[in-house]
Formats: sequence, structure tokens, C-alpha cells
Amino acid sequence: MGFIYEAYKMKALGAGITGGDPLLAIDRTVKVIELLKQEFGPNFHIHLYTSGKYATEDSLRELERAGLDEIRFHPIDLSYLKFVERAMKFHFDVGVEVPVIPGRRVSLGN
Repeated sequence: MGFIYEAYKMKALGAGITGGDPLLAIDRTVKVIELLKQEFGPNFHIHLYTSGKYATEDSLRELERAGLDEIRFHPIDLSYLKFVERAMKFHFDVGVEVPVIPGRRVSLGN
């Protein structure tokens, strides 16, 4: 478990889960959250980044059960805001981030 070693090495107070969409590998994502919480305790803050496309009721319930503290959405368009609303029913913080590239206009509306 190299990520546990790295967290100790850097004296991490939390971790972010990202890369593609962690919800595509929900079983692995839940296992990582559980391992981190078991090793570092309930105050070890874990947040996850997702577009929301795969944020089903079942996946959100599993993330809540595992101890996820925060879910951050990067919506592709306005229709993805329904996934944000869905997540707000669970016991973790919910945020929305809109990545931008300097010099480019960004619009969530299609």
C-alpha cells in the first residue's frame, strides 16, 4: 500500500481521489477510502473529484458508508447539476468546481 506510506512520509492530513473518474472503479475507490480511514482515523479528510456522470444513488451511498468527507463535481454542462443535487442528500460536503483555461471562454450552457 504505497499510498499509505506516502501519506505517512508527507504527514498528510487528508487525501484527494481523482484521475479519470474514481466512480468508474467504485469498489476500488471505496476500499481506498476505508483503508485510509482505518489507518489515519475519522479526522483524515478525504475528498473525491468527479464529473458526476456516474454518481448514482448506490455509488453515493457506498462513498458515504466508507467515510468520504467531501465530493467535488466538475460538471461538463448544466445537465450535470442534477448529480450535484443528488449528492446533497448524503452526509458529506458537496462542492462544484469549473476548471478554466486562461484566455478561453467557458460556458456550462449548451
